[in-house]
Amino acid sequence: MEQKPVHYDGSFHLEQAENEVNVNEPFLMTDEMRKNVGQSPYSIDANE
Repeated sequence: MEQKPVHYDGSFHLEQAENEVNVNEPFLMTDEMRKNVGQSPYSIDANE
């Protein structure tokens, strides 16, 4: 099995191209981002 599937849990990583730059910078999560990530996309928010 040479062509293994890509798993969403990160257990298999694709090889990076030699000319590709790996960006490993932390980002600032805002309150709005945290609110959007923390809720169900199928729920209806009364505030919208």
